[in-house]
Amino acid sequence: MSKLTLKLWISMMILILIALSFLWVVQTVLLEPYYTSLSKNEIKSKFNEISKYAKNYEELSEVIKSNIYQMQGAYIYSTQSKFISTNAVKQMKLANIESIKILLDIIENALKGKSFEDYIPVSPLENVLLIAIPIYFQDGSNCAVIIYQMISNTTSIQHVLKNQLFILSLVLIVASFILSLFIARIFTRPILAINKTVNRLAQGDLAASADVTQNDELGELSHSVDNLAKSLKKVEVLRKELIANVSHELKSPLSLIRGYAELVREISWKDEKERNENLNIIIDEAQRMSVMVNDILDYSQIQSGYLNLNTTVKELDYIINDSAFEAKKQAEKFSLEVIVINNTPDINVCVDDIKIHQVFRNLLNNAINHSKDGEKIKIISDFIEDDIRIQICNKGEPIPEEDRLIIWERYYRAQHQSGRKQGTGLGLSIVKTILDAHNMSYGIDYVDDNNIFWFEIPKIRIIDKHTLK
Repeated sequence: MSKLTLKLWISMMILILIALSFLWVVQTVLLEPYYTSLSKNEIKSKFNEISKYAKNYEELSEVIKSNIYQMQGAYIYSTQSKFISTNAVKQMKLANIESIKILLDIIENALKGKSFEDYIPVSPLENVLLIAIPIYFQDGSNCAVIIYQMISNTTSIQHVLKNQLFILSLVLIVASFILSLFIARIFTRPILAINKTVNRLAQGDLAASADVTQNDELGELSHSVDNLAKSLKKVEVLRKELIANVSHELKSPLSLIRGYAELVREISWKDEKERNENLNIIIDEAQRMSVMVNDILDYSQIQSGYLNLNTTVKELDYIINDSAFEAKKQAEKFSLEVIVINNTPDINVCVDDIKIHQVFRNLLNNAINHSKDGEKIKIISDFIEDDIRIQICNKGEPIPEEDRLIIWERYYRAQHQSGRKQGTGLGLSIVKTILDAHNMSYGIDYVDDNNIFWFEIPKIRIIDKHTLK
């Protein structure tokens, strides 16, 4: 039995015991006095009904004798006849002198006008309910009527009910013991299954599944865990692809750097033109390696929670033109042309300059990697109502719809056109993280044979130059 099942079972048993304790308290404290009061009222009501027309001692005595069947027993005493008859002693089972003395005191007090309603013990196992009623007649005389009803501890209503409650309590405890254990196991089974699945996922078993089909919160939790497993499996596949891609990407420039360095050392070091060409290749490959390493380091830093924005007011023209200038160097290698169409002049923006430069650089590198040789890449800046939309456009085949849903995820890298497979697959994920930190919206469109990656600078970050003056 699991700890959770045991705790749940114990909790249910405690609740059941509390309920039973409450029933016993109600029976002992509330119901027993109620039954006693009910018996007293019933006896008094019967006596009042049969005696209300008696005008003197003799009539009352005759009425009691003729209606004694309505009560277990009744005796009438006057001031002249206070002695207890042998019949009364036998009927009331007064087995000792002490009980008789108690009864004599009650009769004497009743003749003095003091009534009595209570139990008196007549034996170790029996009590008698005794009611003493003082009666006054119109002629000035008085008497005392003693009505009694034997109450046996073994046959009383209270005792019967207690026995029934005791048996019912035992049955309820046994049934609750079994039923609560069964319910506890049913309730904890899906929780334990989910816990087992999570532990398997933590150990690297991404094929684990909880398989809880309940239509409740536990079913939803199980479904969420299964979705988590699918996401982890997808991330694991993408991670392996990243390792393979990065290994290949780093291996290629390293081989080129080493090969051309040996070529310069052994052969072309005397020929200035050939030496410079080889050294330029070495520099370009080293720069490409640096970009990949920086992407990995940047993404690691971002995922570690160290992305702190250092916002300043910068000219949007400067950010766009400077980013375009950097991209042109890379684009020229593939005969690509970078064109700037700026329809938002004289605008300052409050952004993290370094991070937004990185957004432009990654989007432009993505466009370069997806463009065929000789094509044009456009950077377009336009007003969209009160916001500014920046678009990076390159001609090419449309990105499949299924890829658009995951293209911003880490490790993802689509198959590049024109045979270029440069980069780590982290660029767009870094873009997404930086834009999210700036609260900027972004997306992908396909218009007029162009893939358009765009993001919008919100009104709150836009500052007109004339406003600053």
